Amino acid sequence: MDTKNAEGLKLVKDIIKGKLTGQKLRDVIQGKETKVSENEIGSVDVLKADTELQIIDTAPSLDISGAFQSFEASSGSQDELDGAAKLLQIKVQKSLEFLSSKIVASADQEAVDFFIASRRNRIWAEVFEDESAVEAIEAFTDEGYGRQVRDQFLDEYNQARDMAIPSGWAFRVDGKITPPNLMQKLAAVRLRSQQRVLNLSLTGTGKTIAGILSSRIIDAHLTIIICPLDTVPNWHGEIKHVFPDSRVTIKNFNPHWTDVEGGHHYILLNHEMFQQPSAPAHIRQLLERYQVDFIIVDEIHRCKQRGDDPSKRRQMVLALIANAAERNPNLHVLGMSATPVINNLKEGKSLVELVAGVERADLNEKATLNNCMRLHQAFVTLGIRSRVKPKINIKRVTLPVDCTYLVDEIREEGTSILKMEQILTRARIPAILKELHPKTVVYTHYSVIPYEDAIRWLQKRSDLVVADFGCGEALIAKALIGKHTVHNFDFIAINDAVTECDMARVPLEDRCLDVAMFNLSLMGLNVGDYIREASRTLKLDGQLWIYEVTSHIKDLQGFVRGLETAGFRIIENTEVWKFRYIRAIKSEEVALSQIKVQL
Repeated sequence: MDTKNAEGLKLVKDIIKGKLTGQKLRDVIQGKETKVSENEIGSVDVLKADTELQIIDTAPSLDISGAFQSFEASSGSQDELDGAAKLLQIKVQKSLEFLSSKIVASADQEAVDFFIASRRNRIWAEVFEDESAVEAIEAFTDEGYGRQVRDQFLDEYNQARDMAIPSGWAFRVDGKITPPNLMQKLAAVRLRSQQRVLNLSLTGTGKTIAGILSSRIIDAHLTIIICPLDTVPNWHGEIKHVFPDSRVTIKNFNPHWTDVEGGHHYILLNHEMFQQPSAPAHIRQLLERYQVDFIIVDEIHRCKQRGDDPSKRRQMVLALIANAAERNPNLHVLGMSATPVINNLKEGKSLVELVAGVERADLNEKATLNNCMRLHQAFVTLGIRSRVKPKINIKRVTLPVDCTYLVDEIREEGTSILKMEQILTRARIPAILKELHPKTVVYTHYSVIPYEDAIRWLQKRSDLVVADFGCGEALIAKALIGKHTVHNFDFIAINDAVTECDMARVPLEDRCLDVAMFNLSLMGLNVGDYIREASRTLKLDGQLWIYEVTSHIKDLQGFVRGLETAGFRIIENTEVWKFRYIRAIKSEEVALSQIKVQL
């Protein structure tokens, strides 16, 4: 296309915004004139080259292809490593030059802020991989937006690099005091300056430690951490590991502390506590008694809003943040998630609003390219994301195994590669067992897949009302469409067929189910609550189906007795491979308060 720079930039932006598609786009490619409707001219999103962009030269456009490519450091010779480092520095410099080459002014300040934040985060991603990239950034001297990105990055980097580690830091690796990594320091710097931050770094990058460090950097006397139930012990252990002088309470809205201003206190609350009927009263009492300095929402995607009606969990968490901010304008909020999966724009908008604490009416929920871009801008300006995981050194060891005693069997039975491998594996296993040490992970295949057993059992029956507690991808319901009515429940809704809820409080009426199924889903600490909910929702003579990993059941006899006292008559109780399979009939109604079951 023979276009000048301003026209080219306008075309690119129109394509991104979805305004130049179909026949219009084909006409432009062929050099034909395109008509612009009055609606398009009047749109606030139309890019006007004379007001938003100014061209400062007509030199040939800069080749910026390197600025958009991902970089992956590979192992090899020293020359290769040096070359990779050099390439990284060139890439960072190109990224800065891109902003300084053509665009010198914009009337859209929000777009400018996003552009700068996006480039700054891109540079941070490279620096997380290799700090030597900072040299190229320091050497950059051009003016324009590239200079703004450089200055903002170096300001953050210097703050992070020179950060004074708070007194009491005791984090150890292999017995040695270990300082925070660069991402953890950056998270603390961003939180200190912005107050509201999303940390979307990958699993294993150290988000938990980053949150704990941030609480001390901002000198928070009272930090509230909202997290999944099964991570409460981990949070407690990490806090005491990093700062042993911390005072921590678990699952208690109102601990009796008299000297909160004199130390560092942490309240750990699991997400499900915000669904309880008493949650509003507890939150009110907490805010009346203490000033909250810092709120961390771990696995924040569990508080997102998919439909028009927000969940009670989300409403209560939002109420805590909003009311705490009214009482303390200096409140800091950190949202954390390694998997911010967004199924629709309402979910993404709800996460941004939860952390920011303000309604974002400018974020439209209609699924258009332009609206997706605006939501992406909000995430970029609010969040950080590190993809760097701890490097694992792989050492391969070849073990000699004597299998001469199996030669005759191999000759007779080893008619295929599979059969021969099955025979040889018997010889390998003793040698493997000798090499196993703690923290060894062994990958194998299930010889029994519980949900497939459930499907086979249900296919022999018809017209049942079934609840799949902890359904995952809802594969049982998918296989039985039209044959049964299947309700799918899980803590996280992987797809639209799943109702996201606490399995201890499912949205079903009393005595409406024919079958309640738990296929490898009795994972929480409150198993008794799940069994009570199954009892509440099952009809008399309804069936309870349980498949659980045998090693998870610490007291099988006690578990079975608990089911029997809950009004269930055991029909089957067998071990199937590595699983315990229990099927029972609800033979009598028992008061829910009397049901006490634990694994």
